[in-house]
Amino acid sequence: QVAEADVLLVRSVTQVNEVLLKHNRRINFVGSATIGLDHVDTDYLRRRQIPFANAPGCNAQSVVEHVISALVILAERQNYRLSDRSVGVIGRGQIGSRLVTALSSLGVTVKANDPPKQSQGEQGLAELEEVLACDIVSLHVPLVTDGAHATYQLINAEHLKQFKPSKVLINTSRGEVIDERALQQQLDRARGPLLVLDVYKGEPRIDPVTVNSCLFATPHIAGYSLEGRTKGTEMLYQAF
Repeated sequence: QVAEADVLLVRSVTQVNEVLLKHNRRINFVGSATIGLDHVDTDYLRRRQIPFANAPGCNAQSVVEHVISALVILAERQNYRLSDRSVGVIGRGQIGSRLVTALSSLGVTVKANDPPKQSQGEQGLAELEEVLACDIVSLHVPLVTDGAHATYQLINAEHLKQFKPSKVLINTSRGEVIDERALQQQLDRARGPLLVLDVYKGEPRIDPVTVNSCLFATPHIAGYSLEGRTKGTEMLYQAF
């Protein structure tokens, strides 16, 4: 289908790599209406000098509202004020920054961690261990498999062992950011955190055990709003 295309526009499912494009010699623009890039081989595109654009922040507000909605419902069910809990935000990009602002405006104590931004001199960031000590931890990082700031299994077995059963762990980024096997081991021992998951390891072939362990489970739709989809399309149009 793309062999004769001049332009390729995708969302999050299509794997854009050499296998897909090796027979196409006329393509001159690739765009993904997404924040995440783990489905795009950007190194391959650079080698072929094919311009590429994505849409960072297009669905950020939708994800923020998803997280806050979950927290408000949880606070209501467990009969506490959200402002009496501390929230740790890992990743202060487009989504994380907005979440920090929104929670702060609700009177919630928020600590944020973002090593790449910290290395660039950005102020007001906390160390990972300090953020993980909060009552609620929300993940908003890209999936990075190697390098100094890798996020693959960022929340590992050692971290999970330190989590109390009352802690809330929210993931709306990528499933592989959590060591799902270690998480399940903690849950089997009744020592795991309360889970609010929108993403899972190996999507779409996800482990039903993990889903059934969640307090709230949604099928990767936190950012799937009409606003987000429209904005992503508009950003790609402008980039093209």
